[in-house]
This record gives sequence, structure tokens and C-alpha cells, in this order.
Amino acid sequence: MIPKRLELNNFLAFRAPKPISFDGIDLACISGKNGVGKSSLLDAITWALWGKARARREDDLIHQGQQEMRVCLDFEQEGRRYRVARARRGKRGTLKLFSWGGDQSLRPIAAGGLRRSQDKLNQILRLDYETFSHSVFLGQGRADAFTLKTPAERKRILAEILGLKQWTRYEEAVKSDLGKIAQEINILEHDISRADEEIAREPQLRAALDALTKSLDEAQIALDKISARYDLLANSAALLLREHESRKQLQARIAARRVEMETAGAEIARQTEEIAAYQEIIAGADAIESGYEQLRAARENQDALAESLSRQQALDGQVHKLEQALAQQAATLQSERQVLAARIEQLQAQLQGEGTDALAALTTEIAKLENLKARRDDATTAIQALAARRAGMRGQLDQLRIGGQALNERLERLAAAQGAACPLCGQSLTAAHRDETMTRLTAERDAKRQAYRDCLAQMRRAADDIETKQSAVDDWALQLQHLPALQERKGALSAQMTNRRAAEQDMRSAQAQLALVDAQLEQASFGAELRQQLKQLEAQRAQINRAGASTSYAHNRARLEQFAAYDQRHKKLAAAQSSLPQAQALQAQTQQRLAGLQAGQQEDERQMKQSAKQIERLEAQVAQERKLRAQLDEARSEAQLLRERKTILQQELQAVAAGRAMRARLQSRLESALREQSLRLELRSAFGRDGVPGMIIESAIPELQAEANALLARMTDGGLRIRFNTQRETQAGAAVETLDITIDDDLGARDYELFSGGEAFRINFAIRIALSKLLARRAGARLRSLFIDEGFGSQDAEGRTRLVQAINKIQADFDLILVITHIDELRDAFPIRLLVEKSANGSTVTAS
Repeated sequence: MIPKRLELNNFLAFRAPKPISFDGIDLACISGKNGVGKSSLLDAITWALWGKARARREDDLIHQGQQEMRVCLDFEQEGRRYRVARARRGKRGTLKLFSWGGDQSLRPIAAGGLRRSQDKLNQILRLDYETFSHSVFLGQGRADAFTLKTPAERKRILAEILGLKQWTRYEEAVKSDLGKIAQEINILEHDISRADEEIAREPQLRAALDALTKSLDEAQIALDKISARYDLLANSAALLLREHESRKQLQARIAARRVEMETAGAEIARQTEEIAAYQEIIAGADAIESGYEQLRAARENQDALAESLSRQQALDGQVHKLEQALAQQAATLQSERQVLAARIEQLQAQLQGEGTDALAALTTEIAKLENLKARRDDATTAIQALAARRAGMRGQLDQLRIGGQALNERLERLAAAQGAACPLCGQSLTAAHRDETMTRLTAERDAKRQAYRDCLAQMRRAADDIETKQSAVDDWALQLQHLPALQERKGALSAQMTNRRAAEQDMRSAQAQLALVDAQLEQASFGAELRQQLKQLEAQRAQINRAGASTSYAHNRARLEQFAAYDQRHKKLAAAQSSLPQAQALQAQTQQRLAGLQAGQQEDERQMKQSAKQIERLEAQVAQERKLRAQLDEARSEAQLLRERKTILQQELQAVAAGRAMRARLQSRLESALREQSLRLELRSAFGRDGVPGMIIESAIPELQAEANALLARMTDGGLRIRFNTQRETQAGAAVETLDITIDDDLGARDYELFSGGEAFRINFAIRIALSKLLARRAGARLRSLFIDEGFGSQDAEGRTRLVQAINKIQADFDLILVITHIDELRDAFPIRLLVEKSANGSTVTAS
């Protein structure tokens, strides 16, 4: 894990400082006075990653007087860049995790709440907070955190650094497998026992099957005998039912024929009456013909009178239509007048509203805002130019830093050179050449430092200028929010003015049309042609003699009523003359049909008597059939029961055979499960504490000891040495696992507690650095960062120099080393310095 960028908000001493970038930094010093918040930067990193920061309560991390805090950390892990953002508001905390995609865009990689996001983050880091704080994080006053742990705790932390948790997971997985295998073995043994019990029943089942087969054969013989007798009478019930149906049909036919016979007799009587009526009408034929001739003459005279009345009615209808047309024209003019009056009232309402003064004032206000918009666009362009210039200066800072580091390295090599040749140019290393070269290199380094400071100052000025311009742009943006609404209102007013002028013209036209309509209504000047036609029709109607026509029409009407009955009598006479022969022929047919019905009725009554005898015989057969049916059902049930019992016994014998084969398979599975159990027991021993993990720790101890002693020798001129003991002998003489620490010096082995504060810190520092390097090389974790918080106060000047040299020596093993100190003379020993300063608005961080 390599930090790349840190953003703080209301965290401890920090309010809202500018984000801190660690890009391009491999070794840096975080300096400042006591209490300004140097250690808070490391607290922010651990809180962002694990939600923990030394021993403080989370509520104490919020800046005094604030209600919420937030830390955003960008870091690199195994070649990928991630961002973690943790926040706290009141009692509620949130955690969001992102990764950078190939297009340099942020994508969320965890969802579902704080716990799930933390689990995903732990999977990425492959490290917990406690291991981090006991290895690569030398917290303030906590350098001896590993040394003062119990041997068991030291061994647990070392196992975590070496990534041995996976062996614990392997052991748990094997234990889980052993439990499942043991459960399977129990089930298999139980199933085999049940299979043995079933196999033991086979002789008893075969004897029962033989006895049951014999009983089934006897029952089948009895069933066949009863079935043969039953088959002879099996259709009796069906025959009886069919005979009953036939008898019902005969009864229905007899009843229906009786009704037909009665109908035919009634029809013959009716036909006799009808023939007599026809003969009576034909007898009065002469009188009917004379009366009908009088009726026809009256009808011809009635037609002539009706034509005259029809002409009068037609004239009345035409007059009525003309009067309706005139009334319709008057109504149309009245409706048009109402529409024109309503239109005039609507146009008068449109002429009300704002005038040209409001439009002029609105135009002036819009012009002011458009001028302000142009100023905002110019300021935005200037901000973009400043940002591009600042980005270029950031690249220049990186080049100056790299050049300064190279000059420092050359100065260190020249200062440490002991041979006759210069390590830089290969010339003879005389005192004059050394002094001249060091003077020249020091001047070049100081020049680069001054250029670095000048460039950093220009970047700060550019940032201040950007902030000033951006503030103005933001203020203008607030004012420009009203511009679209004003422009829209101006458009509406312009359209309203245009509509007003059109409304004035429309109103003048409508008033002229209204005056014309009023004149037509008052003078009745409409419908002239209709009035002329109405006058002509009145003259025609006056010429018709309505009184004379009415008198002739009434006299003729009386004659029509007098002879009206002869019309129907004449029709009946014609009908009687044509229908009499047909009625007489139909009566002869009806009499013939009646004779046929009477003969059929006698035959059906004879068949009814025969059917009664057949039904009596079939009812006796049906009674005998029911007795045989009961016996047959009983015999079939007994045979079926025997067959079912036989089938059950056969299935049980088949199950015994299948159980014998199943037992062989179960036995094979049991033997396989026992082999798997034996293999898992061996794996449990291998994955346990005394197996492979113990071997890995044993192999890592020499490396840890060598790394720690190499650093300690450099800081003490070889005066102190560390030994890690993994076993010790008890009073009973038995060997037990441990992780004890022994310190050797020129006087021999001594307890850690007997060393002075400076010596103890150097011992602790060497062990912690060795642990950090071991963790940095661990597969999977790759935590190539080191954080050192204080510890230099217990050292004299020479001790501090040796500590700085030791840090420089291990620099190549880490991608980032951050050292926190408040000692002023140590700041120049580091190529990059991050100065922490405190003000009324919270602490800030400045790179130099």
C-alpha cells in the first residue's frame, strides 16, 4: 500500500486544507512544532483504511465545534490505484471504495453498507490495523510496541506479517471436511447395518411367496367357474332396460296416435262447417255484385275531389316553408350580432396590460447581464490558462526535486569516499579536488533548492489568483441565473405588443360589421326574394274555391260509407267460389288419414301385451344375475388381494437383491471415506501451528534477525546484537514454542529492560524496520511504505545521524518513507519536507 493523495475535512487539527499529494515522493520529512497535527496525518491514513487512529475514540477525531468529518485517501496496491472515502456525521459512519479504470475514471467496487465495504478493503490490503501498527507504523512513543508484547503475541504478529492466516483457513477447511466425512461415515455404517437386516429376511420371504402362490392358483380356479356362469346372464339387465324403453315408446306412440285421431275428427267437423259457409255465400252472389258496382262509382268521384284538396294543401306547405326561411335568416343575423359583440369585448380585454415602458426597462436590465456574462467568460478563460501554467510548473518541480536528490547522493558519495580516486569522475581524490567539487555541487544543489522554492511560490500565487477569479465567477454565476427568465419575459412582452396592434385593427372591423347587422334587423331588409315568392303563393291560394269543394266531398263521402261493406262481401264471394272445391277434397283426405290411424292403434295395443310378458321373464333373470355378480366380486377381490400380497413379496425380494448390490456400493464408499478421513487428519497436522506455519516462522527468524542486526550494527558500530529464540526449556526439561528476544553486547547477554532509553530505541527501531522490510517483501501484502513518528528525542546528535543514515540505507526497500519530527536540525537531512503549521482556521501542510 503506497499513499498517493490525502484529503482532510474537519479531522483533528485540520479543517479543510488543500489535498496533500505524495506522488513523486520516496523519502520525506513531516516537520512542525509540537501540537500542530503532524501525527494526525498518519492517524488520517489509518482511520481512512481501518476506521482506527491510535487509542482515541472516534468522536474525539472530529475537529472541535464541528458535527462531521471526512478523509479521502488515494493509494496504490499491487500496481492498481484505489480511493477510499470515510466519513462520520453524528453517530453514523459511511465508507466508499473506488478504483481507477483504464480510462482514468472512478468506478465503485463495493456496495451494501460499511461492513461489506470494509471487508472488501481488507481483501485488497491483505493486512489488518494491528499488524500495520506493529510493523510499518512506528507511532509516537510506540517503537517498543512489538518488543514489549508477550512471546505468544509476538509470534502471532509475525505470523500475520508472513501471511500465515491462509494456513489457519486451510486448517479450518480441513476440520470442516473432517466433520462432514465423519457424518458421512456414520450414515454409511447405519445404511450398511440396515441392508444386512434386509438381507437376513430373504429365506422367510421366499417361503411366504411359495405358500401365497398356491393359494392364488386355487382362488383363480374358483373365479373362473363363477365367471363362466355369470357370462350366460350378463346381458339380462341390458335386455330388460331395452324392453322397458321399447314399452315406453309404444305407450308414447299410442298416446300420440290417440291425440292425432281426436284432431282428425275435430278437423273433419270444422271442414264440414267451412263447406256449408262457402255454399251460403255463393247463394247471394247477385246482390253482392250490384252493391259492389255502386261502391266503385263513388270511389272514382272521390279521386277527383281529393286532387283539388291536395293542391290547396301543397300551397299551404309552400307558404309555411317560406315563412320558416325568413325566420331562419332573422335568427342567423341575430346570432352573428352576438358573436360580433363577444369578439369586440374580447379584443378590448387584450388591449389591457403592460406597455412600452416595461419593455424598455427590461431591455436595459438584459443588456447589463449580458455584459456581465462576457466578463465571466473572460475570467473562466484566464482560470484555464492559469491552471495549465500551474500544471507545467508541477512538472518543473518534479525535475528540480530529482536533480536535487541526485546532487545530494553525489555529495554523500564524495563525503564518504576513502580511496585515492574520486567516485564521481575517477580523478585523483586530493583535498583540493574534494573541496572544489563539494563546493561546486553544493552551489548547484542550493541553486536548485532556490529554484524549487521560487517555482513553488509561483504555484502558490497562481493558486491564489485562480481562487480569486473563481470566487468572482461564482458570484457572477449567481447573478446570471436570472438572465434566461428576463429574456423569456422580454420575448413575451414583444409578442404581446404585436398582438395588441392586431387586436385594434380587428376591433374596428368588428364594430363596422355589427352596425351593418343592426341596420338589417331594424329595417327588415333581408329576404327580399322570399317575401316576393310568399306574395305570389297567397294570390294562388285565394283563387281555389275551398267551400264548394268541401260540400261535394262530404256528399260523396256518405255514399262511400253506405256501400263500404260490399267491398269485403265481394272479396269473400270470390274466395268462396275458388276455395269450395279445395275444402271438399281436403275433407276426403282427412277421413282417409283417420282410418289409417285407427288400424295402427290396434297393432300397437297387441304389441303392448307381448311386451308385458317379456318384461316378467327378464326380471327373473336379472335377480339371478345379481346373486352371481356378488359372488364374482367377492372371488375377484380375494384373488386381487392375493396378487397384491404376492407382488409385495416379490418387490421385497427384489429390494433384498438391490440391497445386496447397494451394500457393496456402500461398503466401497465407506472404505473411500475412511481413506479421505485419514488424508484429512494428516493435512490437519500439516496446516496446524506445529506444521507448515511453524516451519515458515522458523525459516523467517534468521532473515528477521539478520536484517535487525545489520541496522543495529550500523547505529551502534557493532556494539549490540539481537537474538530471537523460538524454543526454551521448562523447569521440567521439556521444550516449548516461544519467541523470546535476547540482546548481546561486549559484556554478554542482558535483558532488554537494562538498556538505556537511547539504546532501547535503537534496538526497537532495528526490529521494527526489519519487520517492515519483511512485510514489504511478503507475497500478497506488498506494503512498500514506512511511517516513522518521532523517536529521535532520546538520541544524541551522533545517534540521530546514525538513525538518518540507517533510514537512507533502507530507502531502496520502500517506495515511500515518511518521517515525523519536530527537531529543526533534522529537517535538512531529508530531500523533501512537508511543513505543518497551525492557524485559527486549522492546520495546513506546505511542501518545500
